[in-house]
Amino acid sequence: MTGDQMAGQIVRHPDDDSPRLAYADAVAAEDPERAEFIRLQIARFRGDAARGASSRPGPREAALRTQHGARWAQAIAPYARAPQPGSPFQGYEFERGFVARLRTEPAIVASMGDRLVSLAPIEHLELTAAGPFLPAFAAPCLGQMRSLAFNQLGLGDDDAVALAERGHLDRCEWLSLRGNQIGSRGIAALLASPKIRRIPVVMLHGNRSDPTVQVSQDLDGGVLVHGLPPDSEAAEARYGRIAWLHIPPFGPGQPDRFHPRGPIT
Repeated sequence: MTGDQMAGQIVRHPDDDSPRLAYADAVAAEDPERAEFIRLQIARFRGDAARGASSRPGPREAALRTQHGARWAQAIAPYARAPQPGSPFQGYEFERGFVARLRTEPAIVASMGDRLVSLAPIEHLELTAAGPFLPAFAAPCLGQMRSLAFNQLGLGDDDAVALAERGHLDRCEWLSLRGNQIGSRGIAALLASPKIRRIPVVMLHGNRSDPTVQVSQDLDGGVLVHGLPPDSEAAEARYGRIAWLHIPPFGPGQPDRFHPRGPIT
């Protein structure tokens, strides 16, 4: 099997480490640093998954990323958008040896679609504020994503309705819509979507309407839970328990984007 064929296997089967390790074995003689990086990241990811929390790269992994990351990401880097010039986050990041996280423009997602995710096994997508958003929300390639971050984009009710009704969210485990302008109509559409209700983590804090559990902090910094808003109680009476409504917006034990804990009981 050629290198391109192995890379295709990795893209088509992002959950499976076997093609990644096979690729590392295949390139070890001519590119030992590449093989080492893949193996180091897979080992760290497996440990993180067992704990349900992300860890920082070790010194060797970090050094390899600094020295060779631009070369290994050259296919996807033209589509990545850093939050600001000089940011340490260049708009892409590696997971298990390959680029898995991408920050890009909605128009790129909408226009490139499956061609974009054929370049790397992308599973974590963030959008910039350079809309329009509706074509991106309907792009089939969203169905490959484990996590989606659409924060502080100025999204409103129509955007939330489109995401609820047209979004490909089959693999999504973590969806963040923080700091937008979503009101009661958009929240109702999100709650009515079976796909969105079954996502373990949905974060909506900082919108015009926030359906999640109401909390405050006491003088000692402890989190005081005050229950759900009435509309959320009505939604659970209709649909059953919705796990992410019960995740507080701050405090210890916040869900890990890259290793979600699964439904909270």
